[in-house]
Amino acid sequence: MTSMTHDRLTTQRGAEKAEPQDLLIRLIDWLAAALERSRQRRALESLSDEHLRDIGLSRADVAGETAKPFWRV
Repeated sequence: MTSMTHDRLTTQRGAEKAEPQDLLIRLIDWLAAALERSRQRRALESLSDEHLRDIGLSRADVAGETAKPFWRV
């Protein structure tokens, strides 16, 4: 997101009604974040047991995280 876009969104947050383009920007930002979460969950799933142990996670922890749909935090 460009700083100009970010400034416009910051200004609009106080407004009563958001402009359609601002809603579109928010939707795109949400979708990008959701897809990044999905990518990170797949990467977590591909780690070896040794790597998981190094970061303090178990296979059960990973299974719980990777079972979430991409839109859930």
